Amino acid sequence: ANQLGKGVSFQELKDVYALSLVNEEAFCYDKDDGYIQEFYLINKKHTHDIRTNLALIFVELPKFKPENKGDKKMKELWMKFLTQINENTHKVDDELLQNPETRQALDIVEESAYTDAELAAYQKYWLDISTEKSAILGAEKRGLAAGIEQGRAEGLTQGLTQGRAEGEKIGMEKGARAQAIESARKMKAEHLPTDLIARITGLTPDEIAEVTKLPPDDNCES
Repeated sequence: ANQLGKGVSFQELKDVYALSLVNEEAFCYDKDDGYIQEFYLINKKHTHDIRTNLALIFVELPKFKPENKGDKKMKELWMKFLTQINENTHKVDDELLQNPETRQALDIVEESAYTDAELAAYQKYWLDISTEKSAILGAEKRGLAAGIEQGRAEGLTQGLTQGRAEGEKIGMEKGARAQAIESARKMKAEHLPTDLIARITGLTPDEIAEVTKLPPDDNCES
């Protein structure tokens, strides 16, 4: 349910994987088979029907042998992430913050710490963005198709230009800012803190105060 990136249209849905990090040698395969084992769904009666878009992936940590300094460094970072980050963590090692992969993992951990109300508002906002982008994408395609049809009479170049312009016009009328403002109003009505609304919508506290007709919170985090 949460596989889409923030604000991405539903056309961008990806395959589904379950990733398990195992701190033991769980499979008795040859060492040449490596430390990553992948399993796919197979129809019991029709074994030729293999669904590769749903996969289970096991990483056997004891079998992982870094081949170069880069691999060794990444293993150290991930092991540090797995052993140091928990609900009591208040300060994160700078190495984890500076590495793009571990920084992304930290962002996910932070999101998981939201209260039920905060998480619901957070997910609702990005669901609305995804729905909006899907609608805009469809409008752009319809506008482009209409432009191409007219372009057959007036010239292919003119038709393509008009189609793109029509799609962009519809997209701008239902743009991300309008969605952000609407989401901010709903979240403010639920009494969520302004700093959280700002992080979710990208609006500033002053903008939130203006569109919700309420003064900004005095205790916003910096």
